[in-house]
Amino acid sequence: MKILFIIGVILYFLFIIGIVYWAKNRLKGQHAESQHKLSDADLFKMMTQANHFLTVEQLVASSSLNKKEAKARLTHLGYQGVLRSYYDSSGTGNAIYQLKEEVPLIASIRSNIKTFSEKEIIEMILLHVDDYQVTVAELVVIFGIDIYESKALIQRLKKSGHISILRKGLKYIYVINQSIRLKAPKLRTSAKKSDLQKIQLPIEQRIKIPDADVIQLAIDHAGKLTPTLLCLKKKISIDEAKQKLEELYEQGAFVMDVDEVNYVMEYRLRDQSLL
Repeated sequence: MKILFIIGVILYFLFIIGIVYWAKNRLKGQHAESQHKLSDADLFKMMTQANHFLTVEQLVASSSLNKKEAKARLTHLGYQGVLRSYYDSSGTGNAIYQLKEEVPLIASIRSNIKTFSEKEIIEMILLHVDDYQVTVAELVVIFGIDIYESKALIQRLKKSGHISILRKGLKYIYVINQSIRLKAPKLRTSAKKSDLQKIQLPIEQRIKIPDADVIQLAIDHAGKLTPTLLCLKKKISIDEAKQKLEELYEQGAFVMDVDEVNYVMEYRLRDQSLL
């Protein structure tokens, strides 16, 4: 009896693994079949122009993908770790997808990546990025390839020693080895004098917005805030507004929700008793 139970458990887990494997391959196939309608590079640039957020409905309206193809594409890119998904807390199943990384808004090279040497690839990457970090999405846009070709390219550069991995806990990033670009350091015998003038920032840019002010603003607007609204009311940049709301979300003051009318991400006060 015990042996039958063990066999049953093993068969059950094998069945689950088989279902997961089948589902992943099905999404991968749908992803490949819809590339001629909308490439990954064009999709990532579209999301960057849309403040990194996109819904299935918006993707259908902005491309030649149908609803089934759009949902499969966004879901699959989420599984691949390129997108982050947020679901409506009301249980409707509606989702909004966020591109995790910045990508350059450039015309993709769209050439056979195998014809370039690793050094040429690194040089092309450094022409379009502001730092030494390399992401899947960036390579997709720069070279006009899909996410699988991008991941293979990262492994190629890693194997050749042109990029390295930096880790922090379970998280990690890929970075270009600086020795490729930087010259050997030179020792100074005296301090270098700077010709740059110090710029005095406006006071409003140097003052941090208190958490209480943000929460009060949310109370004044039915318990809901968007980065755009916070930017407008507090005279800060969109990036600063997004960062502030993200901090309060991580601290538990807000929950994320999807505005089904405008299809934008909004932050809703967790403590509804304040309204």
